[in-house]
Amino acid sequence: MNKGEKGLIQKCKNGDKDAFRILINKYKTDAVNVAYQMISDRQLAEDIAQEAFIRVYKNIKNFKEDSSFFTWLYKIILNLCRDYFRQQPDEDLLSLEEPPLRNVLRRQVPDEEDAPERYLEKKELQRVIMEGLDTLSFKHRQVIILRDMQGFTYQEIADFLEIPLGTVKSRLNTARSRLQKYLTNSKKKQIN
Repeated sequence: MNKGEKGLIQKCKNGDKDAFRILINKYKTDAVNVAYQMISDRQLAEDIAQEAFIRVYKNIKNFKEDSSFFTWLYKIILNLCRDYFRQQPDEDLLSLEEPPLRNVLRRQVPDEEDAPERYLEKKELQRVIMEGLDTLSFKHRQVIILRDMQGFTYQEIADFLEIPLGTVKSRLNTARSRLQKYLTNSKKKQIN
C-alpha cells in the first residue's frame, strides 16, 4: 500500500467523510466490475458494490492494513456475491491451457481505439465469455476470475478463499474445462 493510500485510510479511520468519498471514487468502478464478473447483472453488481462500501465504512477501523485496501474490498465483494449465490438455487453444471485462456480473458474488454471490426469481434467474444462464465457454479466462476482475469496467484486465491491450494487447482481445472466446452460449442453453433 502506498503512502497516499495509507494516509487516506487513516483519515477514513478517523471519521473523515471527504476522505471516504475519495476512497469510494477511487475504487467504485473496480468494485462494480468485480461484482459484475461474478454476478453478470449490472444493477445487482452496483448494489453489491454499494453494500460493500457500506460495510467498509462501518468496519474501516478494523482494517489491519496488512494487505492492500483493494484486497480487503475484493474479499468483501466476494463474500457478498457468495451470499447472493447461496440464496439462489444450486446450479453446479457440468483443459484449457493456462496462458491462452488468461490472454483471452484479459483481452476481452473492447478498446474504443480498436478498428471497428476488431471492436465488434472483442465485444462478441466478451459476450460469449460472460455467457460461458454464467454456466459455471459460483465456486468455479470465482477461481477462474481471480486467476485468469484478475491475475492472483494460486496461493493468494487459496488464502483469499480460505481453501486448500489443491482445491484451487482442481476447481480451476474444472472451470477451464467447462468454459472450453462452452466456447467450443458456441463456436460450432456460429459456424452452423
